[in-house]
Amino acid sequence: MKQSIYASNRYKRFFAKSIGDIKFTRTLRIQAIDNATVIIEPTTQRFGVFDDNGSLIQASLQLRNKIVQEPPKFTPPTNFLDIEAVYIGTLEDHFGHFLLEHTNRLYPLLQAKYKNMKYIILNNRNLPTVPDFVFDFLQMLGIKQSDVYVINDNIKVKRLYVPPVAFEIPNMSSSAFGKTFDAAAAHAQPAHQIEKIYVSRERLPERATFGEQQIQRVFEKNGFTVIYPEQLSLYEQICYMKHCKCLAGIAGSALHLSLFMPCGGTVIQIKRNKLPADNANTQYLLCKTKNCDFVLVDCAREILPTHHWSEFPQIIGPTKYLEQFLRDFQFTYDAQHFVCDKSVRRAYRSAFRAKGGFWRYQTKRTLVYILPRLMLTYNSKTYIRRWLNKHL
Repeated sequence: MKQSIYASNRYKRFFAKSIGDIKFTRTLRIQAIDNATVIIEPTTQRFGVFDDNGSLIQASLQLRNKIVQEPPKFTPPTNFLDIEAVYIGTLEDHFGHFLLEHTNRLYPLLQAKYKNMKYIILNNRNLPTVPDFVFDFLQMLGIKQSDVYVINDNIKVKRLYVPPVAFEIPNMSSSAFGKTFDAAAAHAQPAHQIEKIYVSRERLPERATFGEQQIQRVFEKNGFTVIYPEQLSLYEQICYMKHCKCLAGIAGSALHLSLFMPCGGTVIQIKRNKLPADNANTQYLLCKTKNCDFVLVDCAREILPTHHWSEFPQIIGPTKYLEQFLRDFQFTYDAQHFVCDKSVRRAYRSAFRAKGGFWRYQTKRTLVYILPRLMLTYNSKTYIRRWLNKHL
């Protein structure tokens, strides 16, 4: 795979450092645990699997950015399931994180040995309902909803197969992870025969990016079909991706659909925030998983710089990096009309004020960055960050 970064030299150095520790593995050992105990702590969201001696199975924990989630305390359960089952992780109601962090234990489903078993998924966050896309994805892998046990309390299982994660944000991926999505895409029939697709955030109910329409039109005039993923079912989204050779869009969950693309394509990610921290290293890892070329174009035109996951509005528009990309990739566009729209900038400023303006921005940015770093554990860091985001 190749990478092309259209951004400042400072950002190029940041990006190079962020992908420096990426690893790709082909060996994942599934453990069989007799009389396995599954523990859930909804108040702390901790979870884990223990063997018959009360020893933690490390492979059952969630990993992110080299940080291991804190395990729960072992308490003998009173409920017992007399079944053989595969542990497939936890529930998630955010589509993008579901694709990356909650499908990364599904690869055993591709092996005949595990096809006719039951499957255990943990509701450690006390979600009131299971999102539709969870069962939709499992169904495309040949798993019936009736074979899935959604666990809300501590339980003992006669035999539980525990696969280690096949993907970890943003450091590790595997061939097994990519094959899971290939298998799901194989069930998308009939598929759209479209090779160039732009995934738009324009119609998102929240966190849409100001100025996208102007850039979106340029891609559309150069042969890209524009789709709005949030208006499509998971099955329909996969149908679009199955023959896509070039996928473009603003950084976000929609670009993670590249996992359903054929190997060897190209993903073009538009950077929407001015601070270096974004999800480009994660998208790069997905591209590496599918052997796709990765292109990043910095189009951020913010007044006050935000991070990738900010609740504050963001704005993109023409930049020198975008113009260089358009020239290099031989896009047709009219430079005279390709200027930042003043009405869009006014709307962006108005939205920023509606979120509390400069002083709330500065207060929240300071507290959210500083206070979590003073916490000693991963769970406490996560809790304080969520609390600040909710109450500030």
